Amino acid sequence: MIQNNIARLIYPQGGAWDFVAVPNQPDKLLFGSYVGINLLSSSPEGLQFLQQFKGLEESSRVLEFDKDGELWMAHGYKGLFRIKFDADLQKISSVQFYNSKSGFPSDQLINMEEINNELIFPALRGIYRFNKAKNKFELDKAYSALFGPEEHVVEMEQDIHGSIYFISNERVGKITFDKFGKPSIEDKLFKNIKEQLNDDLSYIQVLDLNNVIFGAKDGFIHYNAAKTKRLAPYYTRLAHVISTSAEEDSLLLTGRKLDMATDTELPFALNSLRFVYAASYFEQFEKTQYQYYLENFDTGWSGWTNKTEKEYTNLPEGTYIFRVRAKNVYDTVSEAKPFKFTVKPPFYRSPFAFTIYTLLGIVVVGSVFFQVDRRFKKEKRRLILDKERKLGQKEMEIREITNQSEQEIDRLRDEKLQAEIDHKNRELTYSTLHLINKNELLNSVKLELQSILKNGGSAAPQEELKKIIRSIDQNIISEVDWKQFEVHFNHVHGDFIHRLQDQFPSLTPQEIKLSTYLRLNLTTKDIAQLLNISVRGVEISRYRLRKRLNLDRADNLTDFMLKF
Repeated sequence: MIQNNIARLIYPQGGAWDFVAVPNQPDKLLFGSYVGINLLSSSPEGLQFLQQFKGLEESSRVLEFDKDGELWMAHGYKGLFRIKFDADLQKISSVQFYNSKSGFPSDQLINMEEINNELIFPALRGIYRFNKAKNKFELDKAYSALFGPEEHVVEMEQDIHGSIYFISNERVGKITFDKFGKPSIEDKLFKNIKEQLNDDLSYIQVLDLNNVIFGAKDGFIHYNAAKTKRLAPYYTRLAHVISTSAEEDSLLLTGRKLDMATDTELPFALNSLRFVYAASYFEQFEKTQYQYYLENFDTGWSGWTNKTEKEYTNLPEGTYIFRVRAKNVYDTVSEAKPFKFTVKPPFYRSPFAFTIYTLLGIVVVGSVFFQVDRRFKKEKRRLILDKERKLGQKEMEIREITNQSEQEIDRLRDEKLQAEIDHKNRELTYSTLHLINKNELLNSVKLELQSILKNGGSAAPQEELKKIIRSIDQNIISEVDWKQFEVHFNHVHGDFIHRLQDQFPSLTPQEIKLSTYLRLNLTTKDIAQLLNISVRGVEISRYRLRKRLNLDRADNLTDFMLKF
């Protein structure tokens, strides 16, 4: 304590954070130190250190008494402490601790402010009140609605009119209330001091009705509410238009000429431009930001930037309007004065050039048409010749098809003849079978008659029976049937008998008959019936026939006859 320009030691154990008066005890003063809470006595002679309370040795930066006389201490990295003292203020009777388990969104960055004689608690997100009945903290929706969802309020201070000055991680401002209690926030006037305030230990002190002090990095910032600041309108204007198309930049328009320019036309050779601009607002001009928009080229306004020039290269021919506007430190946006200009097309894209192109196009189209017509006539002649050639090929194909048809007719005729031969062959086979059956019947009758003669009887009947037997024998060995059979057989089998006799003239009639029956592929039993001999006799005849034909033992007699 300094008295009469002399410093007197009050507390020897390091620095102090905050001082609060004890309710209903004007001669007592509490202060929070780096290691706990301490008690001072106040008298006309000055301040006197009394004691340091035991039971709480935390760094006590923010202290406030509530309306019930209980002391609250906010620790920026742990939470809140609710402290009760005994009636004589001699010791701490109880300490309760609150953090995220008590309703806060986080243990850290919990602060405490007295607004309208009540304690509110700004947290990492939102502002909270203490519900004593539930012994927990609940979100104050009215105050929290004034700030963004991620906005963290670090300091609040109320003046005697009820207005609240605040500092958050995003802005500095003032909350005022109308006669209906509806709040509104004024933060534009305070934008120019946001970067000057302390990053960590924010501080606001309301001195009186109109004067407020903000703690800054390089001292204090004084705000006088009685002096209203009028944010006058300002303008943004182009200073220079520079062509960058050539190796060296050339100044096209500047000053008064630029202000008076309307519908400026530029040759295509100057289609690369740089616009230099400035705003007529000079308070903290280094924080002024600019936004530009080139109509018919950009898709919309650019982002805010501190650059005071914009360059465009190789602009296509066309009409453009360049606009630029500024935003000062109070976020006031200036008017955007337009600059209209036209980039003329190069010669090869000018109207005169397009006229020449049109004439050349007509000539080219005429030439192409003439060539196409000529090629069409040539192609037409080629198609006619090709058609005639194809017609000749078709005629040849028709003649070939006709020949094929005639050959097919001959083939069908041969097939028909073959079918007739097969039919006659079947008739011949049926005739042979009939002959076999007839001989079998006659042999049977003959055997019965011989049996009758053998068993006896009168001489007359025996002579008659012998006569009958001789007649049957003559019928069995009748050459008439054989001659008729031979004619049919030769017709069907390609003159088989004659060819066989010509090649093998030594064959007997009996061997000729055996050969024809083998040609018909008859069984040995059937052949025996036809030749009127025994089965053994057929086998002997087959053996003799093989000798006549000079066949080897490995050769099959029947196959030889079928293939002959």
